[in-house]
Amino acid sequence: MHLIYLYVILFLQWRFKGNLKEEEAKSVINKINNFISENGEILSEKFWGKRGLAYPIEKLKQGYYEIVIFRVKPEFIKKLEENLKMEEEVIRHLIVVKPAQKEKGKKVGPSLKKKKKEIKKEKTEEERIAELDKKLEELLAEEE
Repeated sequence: MHLIYLYVILFLQWRFKGNLKEEEAKSVINKINNFISENGEILSEKFWGKRGLAYPIEKLKQGYYEIVIFRVKPEFIKKLEENLKMEEEVIRHLIVVKPAQKEKGKKVGPSLKKKKKEIKKEKTEEERIAELDKKLEELLAEEE
């Protein structure tokens, strides 16, 4: 079985020299989505259209946003990152792992609940020091 993760990508587009038209933005989106589809499966996508930025990026105040939820093997993400960096119209992007859900017959990446349980099982630094102090006191008491 292969590990398959769910990812969410949000990317922002704008052409630095002149305005990027909506048709051109959608063309870039289709190119990126085709690249993802060749290596995995797109579950949903939403074109948010032209929106204002939270803060100016190189004097730009607006851009086109797209959000895509997709399923791929983790090895593909590095290739996707490189591809997005090569697209001059994409000025920012963010790829995050979506919390996994079990599906019939498919093994998915670790869930957040499992990670939280593992973290709780790990002893804190203070607990480890307290245990060492206790053992040290026992050893010193035996020597006396």
